Formats: sequence, structure tokens, C-alpha cells
Amino acid sequence: MNPVVIINAFSQVFVVSAAEVVVCWAVVGVATEASLSSRSRTFALVGAAIVASVLFGLYHYAHSAPFNTFPMVALLSPGALR
Repeated sequence: MNPVVIINAFSQVFVVSAAEVVVCWAVVGVATEASLSSRSRTFALVGAAIVASVLFGLYHYAHSAPFNTFPMVALLSPGALR
């Protein structure tokens, strides 16, 4: 395979994957944790992880098949917790 094709595919996948992580964890997770910080720290962290995970799965619903199905959203949501 042509190395240019591999580098191009990797750079596109890496940028999109990094953006998903930043949006779901750095922005949504931190904002959710901050909004729940009046409760216990554990509750805030668990709540942030759940919200970020669900949104990570729903974000993939906007993609083309097979990612735009509810079973795939359910599969991807807990995947964000790993």
C-alpha cells in the first residue's frame, strides 16, 4: 500500500478521534462535573462519566451506517468509559 494513503488516513482518523475525545471528555465531562460539584466528588465524577459516555455514543449517530443505529450507539457509549 502507498505510504501517502496510510499517512493521510491516519491523520484524518487521528484528528477526528482527538476532537471526539476533547468534546466529550474535556468539554462535556468537565462542565458536567463542575455543575454537579455541589454534591459529592464521587457523584460528580460518575455523573460526568455517564453523561460524556452517552453523548459520545450519540455523537456517532450522526455518522453513516452502521454507526447511525441505536445498537451501535449503545455499544459505543460504554466504550467511552474504557
